[in-house]
Formats: sequence, C-alpha cells, structure tokens
Amino acid sequence: MTTAALSYYNVMFVSNNIYNPIPEFCAEYNRIKAKYSNQSESEIELTGLAKKMYDFYMGREDRTPYYMKNQLGEFRNDFLRNLCENSLFFRFLRSLKRNDGKNLFARFIYNIGMRFRFAVKVAITFFSFSSLKFKSISEMFYTSKVFREFDSVFELYKKNISKVDYSNKYIYVPLHLQPEKSSSPLGGVFVDQLLMIKMLSFYIPENWTIYVKENPKQAMKSHLVPFDSYRTVYFYEELLQLPNVKFVSLQEDTYKLIENAEAIATLTGTAGLEAITKGIPFFMFGFSYLQYAPNVYTIRTNEDCVNAIKSIQTKERSLDYNKQFKLYFKCLGKFLINTTVELDTITNEEEKRESKSKLVDVYYREICRIMGVS
Repeated sequence: MTTAALSYYNVMFVSNNIYNPIPEFCAEYNRIKAKYSNQSESEIELTGLAKKMYDFYMGREDRTPYYMKNQLGEFRNDFLRNLCENSLFFRFLRSLKRNDGKNLFARFIYNIGMRFRFAVKVAITFFSFSSLKFKSISEMFYTSKVFREFDSVFELYKKNISKVDYSNKYIYVPLHLQPEKSSSPLGGVFVDQLLMIKMLSFYIPENWTIYVKENPKQAMKSHLVPFDSYRTVYFYEELLQLPNVKFVSLQEDTYKLIENAEAIATLTGTAGLEAITKGIPFFMFGFSYLQYAPNVYTIRTNEDCVNAIKSIQTKERSLDYNKQFKLYFKCLGKFLINTTVELDTITNEEEKRESKSKLVDVYYREICRIMGVS
C-alpha cells in the first residue's frame, strides 16, 4: 500500500497497485458519465478538492506545480535561506547557478567560485589536524562540483541546444528527474527514458521532430545539498545519434512548447496533465491516475506507439471535450485526500500535525478495508 502525491499541493490518494492506481475509477467514471449524459458542462457541479484542481489546471493562470516554483535547494539553516532570498548579491550568484549556457561569462564566474570554495574547504579540513578529516578530504575530492561528472555531462547538453521551430510538427518530451518515484517504479520498463525517446523517434513521421527538454531540477541541483543526481554522457550521446531528436534550452517556455505540440510524451509527469487540459494529446509511458483521463494514450508496446501516432493525426477534438474533463475531475474527487506525505512543504506546525493525523487515519482505514475489518 502506497500513498500517491498529486502535483496539486497537499492532495493525494491511496493506491495498492502501481499499475492500476485506482481500480474503481473506470467503473465510477462510466457511472458518472451516464448520469450526466443529458446535462451540459455548466450543469455539472464540482466541490472541494476536485473543484480546486479543476480550476487550477483548466484556468489560464500560472499552472506551475509548487515543487517547481521553489528552486532554492535545501538550506542547512534559516540564516543561509534568508541571506540568499533577501540579498541582491546572493540572488545574482544564484542566477549564475541557474544559467543554462547562454551567458558564458556568468558560467565562468560560477565555476571559478566553485573551485575557490572547494580549495577553502580542503585547506580548513587539512589544517584541523584530525586523522578522521583525511577521509573527508578524499570524499570532497570525488564529490565536489569541480571533479564530478555532472558539469561535463551537462555541458554536452548545453552545447547541443537547438532553436525550436514552432511552424513544424513536433512531439515535446520533458524529461523526468531521476532518481524519483515518477520514473522508478511508476515508469515501468521506460524508467530508461532513452527507450521511450528511441521508440518515438522510430515511429514518428519523417517531417516531425522530437524536442527534448532536461528537467530543471536535474540540471540545477544546489551545491548546498549534500548529494546530486545526474545523467551520464552516454544518455545524451545516444539521443544525439537520433536525427529527429533535438535538445531545447531550459529557458524555453514549457507552456508554449506544450500548446504548439502535436503531443506530449512522458512517463507520468505533470506536463501530461497540463497538456490534456489544453486539448493536447498525452502519450503516457508510465502508470498514474492520469491513465484514466480523456485524450491520454497509454503506451506499453511498439503497436501502442504506432496506433497513438496514427490516432492523433486523424482524430478531431470532441465537441464535449471540456465536459469530459469536468466529469473526470468530479470522479477523481471521490478518491482525493486533503493531506500530503511531503510534510516538509508545510511550514505551519498545526497544519503539519493535522496532516500527519489524516495520514494515519487514511492508512488505518485502508488497512481495515484490506483485512475486512469493520
């Protein structure tokens, strides 16, 4: 039994099977569609969490998920956080860290700063005259940004960025952060995102392009966090071998990429929800609550991929498309819980205690249901 956190803040549901997260959903969705078959979209009333999610994703305001809005990293104390948030100089330094290669001078300054920081840390550690510190020096040597593979790997991505041609047909692939639950285990065999992109590359029409955008969190891990995850050189080199695959800048507007695409392809990401609520097809290679939504093509095999591509070339948008989505959120609302497992996102202690209490309660009720205990 696992809890699945949705991209909307403080909302989740309980799932017992990652491959079929909400087994009762399809039957309930069909029942609701039959019930409202003769009613218009405006006559369908949403309440509670379902209404909040519907308004958030179907609206025209900023739909950026909460976890993508705050890219500061996990500071070790409040002093550092306040310093970086309120100091103009440190905000400038942070902007250098976020640069994706367009400003070479900014990148040069940042790299010099990282090397200076590493040298100071080594000097302080060395002159502490503690035998235990020599191990720390060797660990710093292999984990510092100066020597890690991360920088050289991401340089390969940045050097091969292409300008997006919005006049041509393309599929947009926003990469997942890895390691993360959204790709493993929820991505299934496509946890290797190379497999997903290679499959698309083989089957899309000749005049189409696949635009791949790296996950901002994958590329911009803060040096204040004690670990970093990163791709390998092999990952990018394999993608560069595909003639119809191109990298796009991290600064490229993801909403513009979505709204002009023929389809969005990803494992389980929020970009898929952002796409289908705007009428853009979603090729979903993983498993999540979105697999039950309208305009989602679940792809598990080569045949699935071929059929999905053929379908979006010929299928016209349904006249009651918005009504289908309203019914989808109405059905989804029956399974949502107003709490989160990501308790670090809650700053108010009273709200955090309440969220913990709700988590315990929902686990207890689910365990009782599974065991047949009333």
